Amino acid sequence: FLQKSGYRRAMKNRTTATYIARVLIGMSALIAAGCVGSAEHAKSTTNPISESAEHTTRLERLMAEFWEAYTAELPTLANTFGDLSHTDKLDQMSEAAFERRRRMFDATLAKAQSIPREALPDAQQTNLDMFIWLVSNERRLLDLPTRFMAFSTLGGWHDALPQIIAATPFRSIADYDKYILRIEQVGRLADEVILLLRRGIETGFVHPCDSLRGTADAVDQLVPADIESSFAYRPVRNMPDGLKGEAPRIQKRVKITGAIKRGEII
Repeated sequence: FLQKSGYRRAMKNRTTATYIARVLIGMSALIAAGCVGSAEHAKSTTNPISESAEHTTRLERLMAEFWEAYTAELPTLANTFGDLSHTDKLDQMSEAAFERRRRMFDATLAKAQSIPREALPDAQQTNLDMFIWLVSNERRLLDLPTRFMAFSTLGGWHDALPQIIAATPFRSIADYDKYILRIEQVGRLADEVILLLRRGIETGFVHPCDSLRGTADAVDQLVPADIESSFAYRPVRNMPDGLKGEAPRIQKRVKITGAIKRGEII
């Protein structure tokens, strides 16, 4: 039962974070464009309207703060959506990190639920309802042991690495400095995932063996014969012409090679 139900929950969990991110982006875009709720509270300066505007501002600020905290906790997800604020970081998968996210979600829900729904314009009431539902749903997922199933044939942390490298621009030396910091964390991330997998084995919350057929082959394809063939070395091979001078190029090649070795990307 654990294997079957865990597998279904894991598949749902793979898409939930992306779904939440997409909806929050869409809601933020509407708010930024003034398309949601602006007319309702801008027509009058009476006290009820002023109160409505105040609570609308609270909601908009809370959503923006949550998105900042959310992307800081999940920098690789942020990267895939074009948010380049955290390209020097990889996700943290330790139990302490999961507990920190639970506290973040709990604090956000408490603030959202403290906003008087009836004082908001109709459109903002819908925004509040959606926001609370989305955050509550993902908060519940954090209590499930699906984190123990860190990969499958559909994907996982290992094949996310080449994807985020492909989604990251390299236009300046600063971009390469951040990249070095990011790939130096791969060893730490791998260790955290190994602990999660071991915890899954201990609790019996694992994928059915048949669902993992072919996963090892997919991982092997990411392991090249030498460092310069590594997907992690690709940004070095394709350094832009705008970064003039051989000295900076050689320096970055050496530093990134070292980071690849220390991060155990081979």
